[in-house]
Amino acid sequence: MFIGSFSREAAQKISGASLKTLLGLANKSWLQHTEDGRFQLHELMRQYGEERLREDEAAWREAKNSHADFFADYVAEQAIKLTGSEQPAGLGAMELEFESNIKSAFDWLVAEGRWSDLIERMTLGLFQMGAVAWRADELVFWYREARLALVSEMERKEPLAFAILSTLEIISEEASGLRETDTVERFNTLWQNVIEDSLDEPMGFWLSVLIGIAKFRNLDLHFDERFEQGITRLRKKNLQWELAYSLGIQANWWHVHGYNEDKLYEALEIFKGVGAVSEQIGIYQRLGRQAFFQKRPPDEIIGFYQQARKLAERLGNDLFDSSINWQELADVFIQRGEIERGFELLQEAQQFAEKNGNIHLLVNYLNWESLNAVRYSTLEHAREVRLRSLELGRKLNNPTDISWSLLELGEIYRISGDFTKARDSYDQAHLIFEKIKAPLGFGYIQRGLGDIAIQEGKYSDALDHYKEFLHYVSEVNHLWSVGQAHGKLAFAHAHLGDVSASRLELQKSLSDLQSWPEDQLYVLVLLAEPVCLIHENNHEQAIELAALIVSHRASWNETKQLAQAILEKASDGMPEKVVKAAVKRGEALELEEVITVLMERSTGEPSD
Repeated sequence: MFIGSFSREAAQKISGASLKTLLGLANKSWLQHTEDGRFQLHELMRQYGEERLREDEAAWREAKNSHADFFADYVAEQAIKLTGSEQPAGLGAMELEFESNIKSAFDWLVAEGRWSDLIERMTLGLFQMGAVAWRADELVFWYREARLALVSEMERKEPLAFAILSTLEIISEEASGLRETDTVERFNTLWQNVIEDSLDEPMGFWLSVLIGIAKFRNLDLHFDERFEQGITRLRKKNLQWELAYSLGIQANWWHVHGYNEDKLYEALEIFKGVGAVSEQIGIYQRLGRQAFFQKRPPDEIIGFYQQARKLAERLGNDLFDSSINWQELADVFIQRGEIERGFELLQEAQQFAEKNGNIHLLVNYLNWESLNAVRYSTLEHAREVRLRSLELGRKLNNPTDISWSLLELGEIYRISGDFTKARDSYDQAHLIFEKIKAPLGFGYIQRGLGDIAIQEGKYSDALDHYKEFLHYVSEVNHLWSVGQAHGKLAFAHAHLGDVSASRLELQKSLSDLQSWPEDQLYVLVLLAEPVCLIHENNHEQAIELAALIVSHRASWNETKQLAQAILEKASDGMPEKVVKAAVKRGEALELEEVITVLMERSTGEPSD
């Protein structure tokens, strides 16, 4: 029954063998001792033994059920540890059996239709494992197979198991990027099933996770009252870890931006009380993110991340260190203008991931380094790192990593002016996006094609591509991208001389970005306004705004180049003294004040 190695306790409980029997088998070399004190049976011997056992159907089924029961209970025991102060021990125990005996037990419970055992004894521990140890890319296939087994026989017989397993599948898809179909459509169907079958209360904690998916995708399905009722039920049952985790979900206003700090601090205190350190790390990072978006003092922002790092170091467990979001902390430094420090953090994170053999995590940090290199370093730096990321993604055979790396490689070629290679990379990415059904990927290909059209001076073509960009990103309600898409449309309209349409799109963009107030995006979408000002012959103000964009520390390299070209066009034929004065005024402008003025301005009104 055992896949891989196994403990003496497991062998005795499942088979009924005595210690004397086990040692006797080991002495005869039928069993081998492993370095960590476990036993192991040679795989060919195991397969032979299983064939012989299967000759007695009743004995084989009894053994399979005994094995599945032991490891279902094993996962339930580790889940208790993972919700408290014994997290490192629980995680280590889960890692030891995860790909072997736990997977075998999971598959048997699915095959036998033992849905209540699967849900009640295994799902929480597996959910924690996926979150802490970056195992979502494996678990998504476990949940998918289970959900499909229910679909074939379901006919509404097991609606609760279907709802919970579907929830786990979708959230694992979101974490790993390995989507089978579009999440939004499936979520809407699942949510309707939950309502029709009155599953709010039976789902318990999993209702919070399901609603968390909706919050991640910014879906407004009027679930606030249901969510609050679910929180109340968790309080009454005194399920502290589940309550704190749910409060963390409830605190999230928008995907990765905007938090209800009172709920975060309540969740933090509960996690402290039960000793769940990994979750405390996550809360401190959210508080750091909130402080960053609110532009609080740098020491306060970094202080939250330092608290998270101290907790990870205190655990002394490399797997827990993976819960530190190094890319986020690197962003804090990079957008403060401390670019070298930001890259150092990303490279430290890569060394950690590589040392621990977490290739998926390594690819993630390489991707982020390449993206930031495009924005703030050199294209050669970006290309070198991106090619390594692509190579590792192919070794992992992860279509999400491969497709996005191809897309970003196309962006590097586009910015460098090699449009042939850029389009070729986009085409390769598109083929994979089609297979994994990733509308966001389609959108960013359209954005890249629109940017090429801008570079070629084909502004009508750019407008068409940017409309497609907006269509795809709106389909998945990705706010960061929706705001950017309206800004791109404003830029294309401005080049076509349609000032009114440009400012209408700019208004939409700035409005959308109120939910995601990143300076790097604000300066990007502002590029349209100085072009409009040139059309209105307001050259000095165009120079001022372009100078602000060129000098702003959050501006990407390409944003600065575009702004510099606009500045030079606005300066053409103007006295040098006037230009210098306008540039100086522009460099002294405050971005927030400019945004406020543009937000308040009526569409199409001449600027003051």
